[in-house]
Amino acid sequence: MKNGILHILFFIMVAGLMVFSAADLSAEENHYQTVTVQEGESLWSISEKLQHKHSLEAREFISWVEKKNNLHTAKLVPGQKLIIPVKSS
Repeated sequence: MKNGILHILFFIMVAGLMVFSAADLSAEENHYQTVTVQEGESLWSISEKLQHKHSLEAREFISWVEKKNNLHTAKLVPGQKLIIPVKSS
């Protein structure tokens, strides 16, 4: 009996976490924009230039962009498209 109650509580907890995780993902996906890299730009300069559009510190912005764009090097190429985070409206 006690095992059954523990299993039910565990299931409810896992289900709740899944719902909240899905809500976080959908909110995050709705708050981005695509930008095109210009000659001489770096992730740092893009972060500074677009500071008014996001609410992250430069290092947080860079980490987010690297992760979401699957970047394995800091070198950007003019014309490259990047997804960046933006504040919700």
